[in-house]
Amino acid sequence: MTRSETSHWRWDAAIEALHIYMPFDAFARTAEEAFERDIAEIELKASLAAQDVILTEMIQRLATEACEKGLGGPLYVEALRCQMAVHILRSYATIRFQPKEQNDGLSQAQRRLLMDYIDENIGTSLSLSELASLVGLSVFHFSRRFHREFGRPPYAYVLQQRLDHAKEQLSRRDLPLKVIAAASGSSDQSHMTRLFKRTLNVTPGECGNGGNAGSHTGHGDDLHVFKGKTPAA
Repeated sequence: MTRSETSHWRWDAAIEALHIYMPFDAFARTAEEAFERDIAEIELKASLAAQDVILTEMIQRLATEACEKGLGGPLYVEALRCQMAVHILRSYATIRFQPKEQNDGLSQAQRRLLMDYIDENIGTSLSLSELASLVGLSVFHFSRRFHREFGRPPYAYVLQQRLDHAKEQLSRRDLPLKVIAAASGSSDQSHMTRLFKRTLNVTPGECGNGGNAGSHTGHGDDLHVFKGKTPAA
């Protein structure tokens, strides 16, 4: 049934029933990703006594999970919710779309908000849903508009900001690599080193020395080891 509709039911004998309530926003998010359009309204067609083995199986799985609460329950339920939404949209729904917007990018305010937020949280784990929510967009629309605005996907932009932040910290030469790695969003020093090698073809130590072939490693306050070619006297 479509939201806000009322109904009255009467049975002549006892029955066993399972009721599934899915928010409109859940349907709308799935429909936006499927059709790549903003959704104005979703109307469910009246369907009584339908024999739908696919939907019945998914509902039974949800009911079982609600009782048993197995490993990875939230992920499992979300996967079933998405499958149910797609199946219902295909078989039982009429969809009305929002008019297409002329401007398919981000406003200057949204752009600045995102840049500042990413800069302030560069050391944390940033998710697409978190950034999309910041500017009031679905993940699908956010990814498309971000790419159009910045010329690259969100993950590539954040990666570049992490690298730039790490290079700036390395230029100070008074911070341990593990501290710089954590402050730049890397899981550990090894992760930052692999990232530098893959994207810049240098190690963080080499980058801190201006990209020279040698790398300088400090041990304590007075012992330093230089690895690489020793310049001629």
